Amino acid sequence: MRNDQIFVLLLVVLLPMSGCMDNAVGDAEGTDEDNTTINNYYNQTNQLPVIYNHMFRGTYEFYLNVMAQDYDGNITDFGADLNLNGLIDVHISSSPYDRVTMDYTENWSNPILYNPNNAPENDGVYDLNCQQWLQLIAIDDDGGMSYHPLLIISDYRDENDDGLHECTGRIIGTIG
Repeated sequence: MRNDQIFVLLLVVLLPMSGCMDNAVGDAEGTDEDNTTINNYYNQTNQLPVIYNHMFRGTYEFYLNVMAQDYDGNITDFGADLNLNGLIDVHISSSPYDRVTMDYTENWSNPILYNPNNAPENDGVYDLNCQQWLQLIAIDDDGGMSYHPLLIISDYRDENDDGLHECTGRIIGTIG
């Protein structure tokens, strides 16, 4: 009989601690706070904007046919960063598809000499060209940013017939 009394006493003490009884002391049921936090993080992760572009060249200008789209929100700012400082210098409408004409002879261009074959400056002039990098930037309403680099390749030649070769505004190619 003594064993039965001990068993009943243990049941009375342990049953409320297990959380199986309504109005039990304390909340012994497991909580999903950690899982909820993780699930909310993954469900609310911002998708970055997508930038679409087609770039083509004229003689001293290039044209950007561009658009940006945010699949989980809205684009709040879109444009071109001309000096690679991470800030938009030329604002562009993100949608619908917009065409922007950029004159390469304007003061923003700062091409650098590119010598792919290490040709000396006075020999193999046609192997040399000049490059200017810029980037498109799209910013969405959640603060996400996307970058799309563009490259403009210009001529390196004696355009003024003064015996000096230099980077010119004559565009020979675009990549991006």
